[in-house]
Amino acid sequence: MPDTDPDKTALPYVSVAEATALLGVHRSTIYQAVEAGHLNTVRIMGKKALCRADVMAYKPRPNKGRKPQDASGRGG
Repeated sequence: MPDTDPDKTALPYVSVAEATALLGVHRSTIYQAVEAGHLNTVRIMGKKALCRADVMAYKPRPNKGRKPQDASGRGG
């Protein structure tokens, strides 16, 4: 379940883990989107972060023949 803490949702950047929870996808999907140029990363204190608005606007393509991911990253 996505974090709905008002303090966190106001932040302009999210971690890869937060992005996976927001989109309900596996972390490899996020890294593939970054590699393909669909999402950009910045380094904040040595860790990759993504623009929250970009993550929310990103529409991952559906998995073909795979079970959908739940928020924990496991097939459901």
